[in-house]
Amino acid sequence: MRTHWVGDGTVKIESWLQNLCGFLSRHLYWHNPIKRGGIKWVCWHLEVREKQYDKKAYLDFFTDTGSTTPAIHKVLVYIASPDKRVNTNYLGPAPFEEMAMQIIRAKGPSGPNCEYVFKLEDWLIQSGCEDKHVIELATTIRKLRGDSSTMKAFDV
Repeated sequence: MRTHWVGDGTVKIESWLQNLCGFLSRHLYWHNPIKRGGIKWVCWHLEVREKQYDKKAYLDFFTDTGSTTPAIHKVLVYIASPDKRVNTNYLGPAPFEEMAMQIIRAKGPSGPNCEYVFKLEDWLIQSGCEDKHVIELATTIRKLRGDSSTMKAFDV
């Protein structure tokens, strides 16, 4: 269980890939939003892309679990319901191979979901926040796709 602080409250998220649909910050967005229409344009497209969310929240992002100072303030997070009746694309707890196969088959308005996982993995590593769950999932996706084990997001 990970804990993320929001102002005076706390939001608990069981798994980033199960409950966290997307996130936005000028530091996190992989494309240059200014060249493509600015933050309003990015937010409008995220509303389309992350259409199955139940709640939006602005969370502080910590790379060090012992830190009281966030690495990035007010990251926009889309949180989807783990209720399969509400969120038909929610797989639920599953082995990495099953999660990886669902991700490999899935494609949204922004492109293949496996590309999203690779970029998330790359960004987390570059930010000094290596997430073993994300790394193992990305490695499993590469293995099932027959990709080189050294391939990173920027190689896709």
